[in-house]
Amino acid sequence: MATIQDIAEAVGISKAAVSRILNHKGSFSEETILKVKMEAERLNYKVPSNANDTVSEDPKMIAAVFPATYSPYFGVLASLCEQEAYQYGYNLMLCGSLFNNKRIEEVFDSLKKKRVSGIILGGFADSDYLKDFSQLPLITVGYQWDERITSVSSDSYSAGVLAARHLLNKGCKRPLYISAYSYGLKYDVRYHGYRDTCAKEGIHVKAYYCERHSIDKETLNGIVTQMLLENPDADALFAESQTISLTCLKIMLQMGYKIPEKMRVIGYGNTNSIDYCIPEMTYIKENTKEIARRTVSTIVEMIEGETKQAPQNIKIPVSIQIGQTA
Repeated sequence: MATIQDIAEAVGISKAAVSRILNHKGSFSEETILKVKMEAERLNYKVPSNANDTVSEDPKMIAAVFPATYSPYFGVLASLCEQEAYQYGYNLMLCGSLFNNKRIEEVFDSLKKKRVSGIILGGFADSDYLKDFSQLPLITVGYQWDERITSVSSDSYSAGVLAARHLLNKGCKRPLYISAYSYGLKYDVRYHGYRDTCAKEGIHVKAYYCERHSIDKETLNGIVTQMLLENPDADALFAESQTISLTCLKIMLQMGYKIPEKMRVIGYGNTNSIDYCIPEMTYIKENTKEIARRTVSTIVEMIEGETKQAPQNIKIPVSIQIGQTA
């Protein structure tokens, strides 16, 4: 006898999504709905009359613990996760972590009392308390900081590789890198991919780091200006985030740099702001919508699954968007 799991595997979506579609709930694409219905018909699947195979009508809650930051990234991610959660019949509760382990632990203790169904943790954390946390389904987004916890993130190492290969193919010999990654270059996998690819060609990357915890517009402007003054012969730059890449480009233009003749610049981000940049930015494009989709569908599977899943490290592919700056 066919099951929801059979349909989910054939279509490539979660059991929870199949259940909601067959019960006429959620707001899935017409293409996905049609695939589910066709597969159900092919397998001769009948929706059971009991409630065990359907989604509860009771409101359910997923908590998203994201850092409060100057970057708009987590605001975009929270909005996308909320849209995805709605399709599965869940509400999204947004909590601030402040990039602070103690604060995260306090939030988790509070969430245990609020009857949330599961937790999405954004950013990086280094806490034995969280590594052993088992009271609620937990998934991290952006970084896998423990093998015991499922994570969803963009393929940051490949992002660095793509940026380096593009710049090397353009003949660049003196590349720079600038990052505000929360826990430094040691954990910045994007930097590792960039550095390693350049090193294979015998080229050294000079890297700069901004403390994201205390950074403001004036501080970032000062660090970027210092980097450029200290490296007048640099011919390439890869920036870790869209905020930093746009800041670098603005200051270079103010200083009279000819882009890309004097300096080739590659950023990183999604289409929410970089596509509106003039000149048009060359950047490594993250699929933030797919990150949100996989994060929510995976946490729902963890919440509603009959068996406990083994931890996964889910990587979402990136691509390079060629513009006018590199």
